[in-house]
Amino acid sequence: QAGLTPEAAAATAANLCVDTVAGHMVDHESKTTALFGQLSYAFTDNLKLTTGLRGSSERKDFTIRQPGPGGALFLLPGVDASFDRDDKSVDPMMSLSYATDLTNYYATVSRGSKSGGFNTGAVAAATQLADVEFDEETLLNYEIGMKTQLFDNRLDLNLAIFYMDYEDLQVFRIEPNAQGIPTSRITNVA
Repeated sequence: QAGLTPEAAAATAANLCVDTVAGHMVDHESKTTALFGQLSYAFTDNLKLTTGLRGSSERKDFTIRQPGPGGALFLLPGVDASFDRDDKSVDPMMSLSYATDLTNYYATVSRGSKSGGFNTGAVAAATQLADVEFDEETLLNYEIGMKTQLFDNRLDLNLAIFYMDYEDLQVFRIEPNAQGIPTSRITNVA
């Protein structure tokens, strides 16, 4: 499990073991369409406004099947459930920049989003079905900065200050299931 923390690797291995022993089956389909455009308008030789817009639509269908008790080690409930979700977003961006021969000053406001989805691990209790789905994450980003060259163009200096405001931030968690086995899942916070 290259690139995973020891806890994440243990949770992934535990999920694989549970899935194999229990006969756990997941079917997940996703269809995405998106359109992006950007326009710039120069008010003067130095002052420019850039706007952009991204529209996207994503459809996800998810089915989870567990045949029931999977052996002496894992007594999982029988599950046959289907879920679907549609996420649509319109993410605008606006940036104002002022450029001189050596320096570019800018201010940007943008919105971004990441579609929601479904957790695919084995279900240890029927009540866990309520936690299978997680919501779309959105972000408002505010940034001001400058890019300049100093010492006869031998030194590039880039400075930026930004503030990010998340809504329904998606986080990866490792939590014990009803049997106390570490289980990986995505949840929304903030």
